[in-house]
Amino acid sequence: MREVTEGVQVLLVGLSPELSLSLQALAHLLEDIQSVARVPTLEEALEVSRARMPDVLLVEVPLQSARQEDPSDVASSMESLIQELLDLSPRPAIVALSRAQNEEALYQAVSVGAAAFLTLDTPPEFIISTIRRVYRGEQPIEYTIMANVALARQVLRYIREPERFRVAGPSESEIGRCPLSPRELTVLHHVAQGLSNKEIAAQMGVREQTVKNYVSAILRKTGASARAHAVILAMRHRWLTLD
Repeated sequence: MREVTEGVQVLLVGLSPELSLSLQALAHLLEDIQSVARVPTLEEALEVSRARMPDVLLVEVPLQSARQEDPSDVASSMESLIQELLDLSPRPAIVALSRAQNEEALYQAVSVGAAAFLTLDTPPEFIISTIRRVYRGEQPIEYTIMANVALARQVLRYIREPERFRVAGPSESEIGRCPLSPRELTVLHHVAQGLSNKEIAAQMGVREQTVKNYVSAILRKTGASARAHAVILAMRHRWLTLD
């Protein structure tokens, strides 16, 4: 985990002017938040991120694109933009905000590698607190998913319906190029079922630390930001199914 030794650079993506102004005014009073800038689209967020390397992105989902194209082209474009954001080094932590806490919004939040998921009516003070948490390396979105079993199940059903995906799937040449070992896929399958590391260890007859090591390897190999993000990436690339 990182400690806040300098002001945190925050970039707001697609948030309303009203919420943006509230966050900017609050951040101005705080010593540990150095700057808060706002852009309306993901394309502009990528441009700014390349130049300024923000520490935290606050992104409104569903994602907005500046391009007016065929829906399938927009989906493919979004996928490319998301991947470019996730490939930035250092990768910014992402907080996703949505008007409602439903399966599509949570799915998109996990798809962009969000470390936290909040609704847009969350008080600015709590949003700032969440910014600090994700900057330090925490993943509050995992608790959001585990705390709402019904919503988590809805998200899994949403993932299993390819026609409802809002981002492009893999090309045929990418299918089957799974970087995970059979053991790691087994762990990821248990993660997708909502099991904790302790429960996975009991299922597999190994120590909990061994499961943690597997999860770390899964995140590293897939480039995922969290367990739930790894599940979505694996299902999108058809490395994992939930039959």
